[in-house]
Amino acid sequence: MGRKQKRQEQKKYGNVKKEEELTVENMMKISTILKIVFGVVLIILIFYYGLAIFVTKEVDLSSNNKNNSSTTSDNNDSSSVSNAILAKNSFDQLDDIYYVYYYDFKDEEEVISNSIGSLTDYTIYRVDTSSGLNSNYVSDISNKSVTDISNLKVKNPTLIKIDHDKVINYYDGVDEISNFLNK
Repeated sequence: MGRKQKRQEQKKYGNVKKEEELTVENMMKISTILKIVFGVVLIILIFYYGLAIFVTKEVDLSSNNKNNSSTTSDNNDSSSVSNAILAKNSFDQLDDIYYVYYYDFKDEEEVISNSIGSLTDYTIYRVDTSSGLNSNYVSDISNKSVTDISNLKVKNPTLIKIDHDKVINYYDGVDEISNFLNK
């Protein structure tokens, strides 16, 4: 084998080696990109479930949720409550006169729930006070002189009658609401 032939073989096999190195480098780049995409998706999922658990409370991790669902119906879920709205929309309804009933959908007072149906003259909108989206409007001290959404503070439970975006009647607490409903 002559010198020329050896050089030709080196060039030939040397180029193959460089191509193999390039494919290995490309594979490393692809695996790095896949790792980054997987990491971003994982962070988005963690963020979503964090919001679902702590803010909107769509996911409930409490141990008292493990009761027999075949014997108890889950009618207190916000998706099954008729006319459920957010507290921030309390003054934005299309009706001229209506009621807004603020209460915890998971822990509704039976006395009130049995009597609230007697208010058939006007629409009753319901607000879940346990929802994280309504937490800015729920307080231990209510504001009975509320004029608009900016100074709305309600206790659990509260019933408000609104006429043309003005509060006409304001009842908070089980006793006040029960007395009004049983008139």
